[in-house]
Amino acid sequence: MGKLRRWHRLIGLVVGLPCLLWGLSGAILAWKNWAHEPLAPNQAGPPRPFRVPVEKALKALGRADVPLQVEWRHVAAAPRYVIRFAAPPLVQLVDGEDGRVVPRLDAQRAQEVGQEAAPPGVGVRGCALQTAGSLVYPSWNELPAFRVALDNGDDVYVSPTTGEVLAHVDTRFRVIRVAFYGLHVWKFSPAQDAPVSYLVLLAMGLVLTAAGATGLWLGLRGLGPRRRR
Repeated sequence: MGKLRRWHRLIGLVVGLPCLLWGLSGAILAWKNWAHEPLAPNQAGPPRPFRVPVEKALKALGRADVPLQVEWRHVAAAPRYVIRFAAPPLVQLVDGEDGRVVPRLDAQRAQEVGQEAAPPGVGVRGCALQTAGSLVYPSWNELPAFRVALDNGDDVYVSPTTGEVLAHVDTRFRVIRVAFYGLHVWKFSPAQDAPVSYLVLLAMGLVLTAAGATGLWLGLRGLGPRRRR
């Protein structure tokens, strides 16, 4: 019994810190479900109406294949048809006002979208095309993507293909991402094929199982009749 108690304490020391981190990160992840008032974005003016019918927009592309999906979307108040196909190019944009085919977004247009998504009174500090994943914007999201930096420290990720806002990274968003991928899942690398974090989780899960099993055994043995010395 004494040897088993020593092993139980040793295992408890090994899993104590990971369990503390899992508990802390779990509390942070529960915090994300709090009701909170979203920041009102800047208004880029009222959205302009679609003046070109969808048939004309499809004809402007000059493609014989039938689209999989057509979306009506406003990008910085400008009407855009987002048309998706099964064959490349998979996504094409058509201006909803004059029917012309819209090329991929450039940095200037991405900054306009980021400015529209920014809180009131917050400007755009810069814009860069991000091609690799990170902890707050993993590689399984759309890449490349424009990363629009705001004056208040936030980042707005904009799709160069459709012009939609892919993510608005503020302090709360960063804390939740770090809590989930850094502390809770232990996904140290943004690459999808990196098995290191999963092996660490597997090993810690086995150690935690050993701690629970030894603790249960000691608890059950303590319930039995005590021997007289």
